Amino acid sequence: MPVREIVVCADRRTVALAGAQFVLGEIERKETGRFLLALSGGGTPSTMYDILASTPGAGRLMTERCEIFFSDERPVGPDDPDSNYLTARTHLFEPLNVPERIIHRIQGEAGDLKAEAKKYASLIRISAGVPNDQIPEFDLTVLGMGPDGHTASLFPDYDFSSERDIVVVPFVRDKRTYRVSFSLGLINASWAALILVTGEEKAPAVKKALIESITDNSVPASRVQARRTVWMLDREAAGMLNWTGRVLGL
Repeated sequence: MPVREIVVCADRRTVALAGAQFVLGEIERKETGRFLLALSGGGTPSTMYDILASTPGAGRLMTERCEIFFSDERPVGPDDPDSNYLTARTHLFEPLNVPERIIHRIQGEAGDLKAEAKKYASLIRISAGVPNDQIPEFDLTVLGMGPDGHTASLFPDYDFSSERDIVVVPFVRDKRTYRVSFSLGLINASWAALILVTGEEKAPAVKKALIESITDNSVPASRVQARRTVWMLDREAAGMLNWTGRVLGL
């Protein structure tokens, strides 16, 4: 039975700190086998990466236990400012000296993104040790959410019924471009999903995702239902929830 948890934090940095502690705790908890970790881009995750990069032992832990993937990527190269991979490389991999052999980026610069998606899906299945007709189970998928309710590169106009594989190539109408993204099916097969959301501008989408919507395509993040889904919000993002629980502070 999927479990959803909500953690409200005092501010953006506290969200990042709690997120970093959650990531490291999940990695440490797995006793055998490689830890399949999917990362995302965005401002809040990058702050979390900075905190991870300053945490003693984090680099060794990731190097020894993880295989690192990305939940989505824009159609750009690895050195482009819009690249999710570049964000993680700059804020996390390089400071911690994480070796390239455990980092598996999506080649957003590929001329044929559909072929790249198939290639990436095959790589994921090989790393997870599952056949082509099976959905792999990530140990942890880290996500964000935009003000429009999108997560990974699954935007409000995304047709969930069109999914045919674990990695998809949705057309983002507002951006007039294609992207490569984990499918909802792959996200929801994760043992844990961590959704980091900060900022007052995202409060309406948070409210709709957590209170009003379950399967409404207009808020794709509401459809994330991993075995354990943890929403970490700052006070501003949670501002429309009428939150009466504990607010986590530094």
